Amino acid sequence: MFRSSLVNHFHQRQPAGRGRFRRPSPVAGLEDLDALVPAVKALGARHAVYGARPEHYQPVAEALLWTLDKGLGEAFTPDVKDAWTKVYGVLAATMHAGAAEASGAQAAE
Repeated sequence: MFRSSLVNHFHQRQPAGRGRFRRPSPVAGLEDLDALVPAVKALGARHAVYGARPEHYQPVAEALLWTLDKGLGEAFTPDVKDAWTKVYGVLAATMHAGAAEASGAQAAE
């Protein structure tokens, strides 16, 4: 339900984003950042291949926060919102880096 709410809200706000979110990408081992960073960078590279551009990340952030607000209700406190905003910011920046690295590697070939 969470994923479908997030995707539906994103598509309402960004109709050009249809076709994104093709399948969920669960990430295991959140405690292991050494393993997580390459996985998130690879996710960013894949999203770039799908056509995701930097301007798509902000509407996804807004859809994520909206979905959390609706799903958590009163439990979605300002502190929880702030934490999710920071986490998404780190993930988005890491995905951007992965997309840029992949683009640079392709240009060098």
